[in-house]
Amino acid sequence: MINFKNKSTLDPQILDRVLNEVTNQGYSLVNNYLNEDEIVIFRDLVENAVNNFEVNNNPFRLKEKYHIHDLLLQSPYFLKIFEDLRLQQLVSIFLGKFWTMYAFTSSSVPPNGSNYARRVHNDCPRFIPNYITNIGI
Repeated sequence: MINFKNKSTLDPQILDRVLNEVTNQGYSLVNNYLNEDEIVIFRDLVENAVNNFEVNNNPFRLKEKYHIHDLLLQSPYFLKIFEDLRLQQLVSIFLGKFWTMYAFTSSSVPPNGSNYARRVHNDCPRFIPNYITNIGI
């Protein structure tokens, strides 16, 4: 069972590094955010969602196979992520203490494959100078 409630919050030095890296290079990595057991659980859940993807007689939906929408409906384990205070620490650096989640999706690329998720965001430019519109975690 996953329990994020007891995780230690991130050190202020890590938060400063994340802010600096995102500001200067557009991304940052937080090593060991998930432990190996958690990685296996989430990997298996995403693989299961991809494997159970249904085209529903719409060939265009094949392009969406690796872009899983509404993860909260896939498994209650995904909801557990929001019990982790570290997530709030990271997001609030950029969006403030009170932020709204618009979508909770998983976007992956199969081996030697492509990802068609880019078309989903054609209404929202990825980069607006000095203004953060969205964050990928």
